[in-house]
Amino acid sequence: MDGTPAVQLEVRENEKQISGYTNSDDSRYLFDFDLVPEVISDEAECKFPLRTALAEANDINWSGGVFPFASANAAIPYERRSENIYNRVITELKWSAESNNMQRMKCYIESLFMLLRHKVILNNGNLQRTRIVWFYPISMTQHRFSLYKQTWEDAYRKFFGADVTHVPAITESIAPFEYYKKSKGNVVDLVSVDIGGGSTDIVITRGGEVKYITSFRFAANALFGDGLLTGNIGMQNGIIRTYRARIMDSLRSDPALQDLQNILRTLEARSVSADIATFFFSLRTNKDIIAKHLEEQTNFQRMLQSDEKQKAVFLIFYVALIYHLATLMKLKGLPLPRHIAFSGNGSKVIQILTPDNDLLERFTKRIFEKIYGESWHADGLSIYQNTSNPKEVTCKGGIVMEQARSYSDVSDAKVVLFNHQRAQFTDGETYRDIQRIKDECLEQTVEDVRTFLRFLMELSEDFHFGQLFGVSDDAWERVKSNASRDLANYAARGWEQKMREVAPSDHVEETLFFYPVTGIIHALSDILI
Repeated sequence: MDGTPAVQLEVRENEKQISGYTNSDDSRYLFDFDLVPEVISDEAECKFPLRTALAEANDINWSGGVFPFASANAAIPYERRSENIYNRVITELKWSAESNNMQRMKCYIESLFMLLRHKVILNNGNLQRTRIVWFYPISMTQHRFSLYKQTWEDAYRKFFGADVTHVPAITESIAPFEYYKKSKGNVVDLVSVDIGGGSTDIVITRGGEVKYITSFRFAANALFGDGLLTGNIGMQNGIIRTYRARIMDSLRSDPALQDLQNILRTLEARSVSADIATFFFSLRTNKDIIAKHLEEQTNFQRMLQSDEKQKAVFLIFYVALIYHLATLMKLKGLPLPRHIAFSGNGSKVIQILTPDNDLLERFTKRIFEKIYGESWHADGLSIYQNTSNPKEVTCKGGIVMEQARSYSDVSDAKVVLFNHQRAQFTDGETYRDIQRIKDECLEQTVEDVRTFLRFLMELSEDFHFGQLFGVSDDAWERVKSNASRDLANYAARGWEQKMREVAPSDHVEETLFFYPVTGIIHALSDILI
């Protein structure tokens, strides 16, 4: 806040927070996973930002005393080293409904706070004046938000001091707006799209103020996850199955990469396709991969960029996202946007569709123009992306943000476009209300998605997807033949999955539109192998 440029957290050689009694590789290997690596930086094996993953003892007893770095802690080397056999690693902490999840989150947060506390002390900082910002998705219910807020504030009191105003909560998509508002003088009308693994948050601003906020569970996991399937039924994602053998062959090319082979086998045993995708993306920056000059052979993003078949599902993902955004903005009477900013780790999927920002701007403008029925204004459209570290904009925006908005203020700005064709927004309905007319709502959702698919096919006539995005004609013919199948089944599955996550009295917080679209993407990824 004093004007010093923001940088990512590092633990450098002269700031080591812990040292082992031995220099043996085996002991160091165990030490790093159970506690913390001696060095965390861009040049080291591990660096921030980290995957949200907790390592806990197999025999942990959550009904007894559990302490960070004793029974559970942030798994800093996760997906870079094999897990210790006496531990298990838990991911998806943010959304889990398991009974012990808040205790897990407490251990995860407190282990990070211990790192931060030591960092401040080693650099002669003032603990009581240390400000720690945490981010939450708009789609998080107020009950869950309140539990998390309490956990963050309790940790601050324990490790830093009593003034919990120094640990503000900021929504993930407002922060990028704050960053661009301060770093680019002409950005006052901005659409901020934060794409995570599980959810996408959108903030629409006018005149430098937040106008509308919306959120939905349609993000990177729609591409790399297991669709609307539940249970441990094996690796289901077509993209992962397409590249699994190719990547494993690269890992088998050198005996020194045995550890990475073991990681992949462990992840496959868990049958969570999204976790395997995260591992694939991490390989090209792995120190062992770099040492063996295998960066290109394991560059998952580059593989997908040149895949003329699977590229089709990335195209559908992006068009569905912009289609929903453009329809919402039109129905709210908003003009065509001047700036769109993409943030969040999930926004990397846009680079798979195209690394050409000019092409992305032209394509996005065409989607908006078809929905609005008018040509773009003279100022044009500028799209902002941080392609190397998409979370950086969010973090820096949170640091420069002078005052956090309360949860109620954010909720007041939230809108949910329930049905595109009927221009229907939610108005305080609960899931119990929708359950009473479920069949009608699901039928409307299916028809809504059929209209979107017709839009998509018309768009393919305006934009040659083969020439511009590298989608083969054969792949697109398969899309046209199969995309409209089983929509009612997908809508019903999506609804059933949502009803397992919410209480009947909860307010409806997202559109049903993306339930069938997620099913379409998952089915096509299998057909396009």
